[in-house]
Amino acid sequence: MKTYLVYKLSYLLMFSVFGLYVSKSQHINPSSYTQSAEKNAKAIAQKYTIEKLKPFTTKLWVPIDKMTLTNLGNGYFRILAQVDIAYNAIPERLTYEIGLHYTDTDLNNTVVDSFKRIEK
Repeated sequence: MKTYLVYKLSYLLMFSVFGLYVSKSQHINPSSYTQSAEKNAKAIAQKYTIEKLKPFTTKLWVPIDKMTLTNLGNGYFRILAQVDIAYNAIPERLTYEIGLHYTDTDLNNTVVDSFKRIEK
């Protein structure tokens, strides 16, 4: 009888620990969500900038660490990207503004609203 009781208690303990683990994994921490949203926005801006400018350049470098991100709220972001670019061996450092927003909460659907060069 004691063995059966120990077996049932260990079984109950196993399910309670598993339940706590699953409930914690379902919970989204807002600070980590915003951090990942910002990193994801920068990566999307970098990829979009490279896709747009690659056909017109001989050298193109878009560093993520040089991007300035502004969170406009509700999943909207404005990103200023410094781009090192060369047209026929004439190097320049240009600034582009990329506006984008998320259409979902899972960060999979992104819409690029604007892409423009900032004149100095």
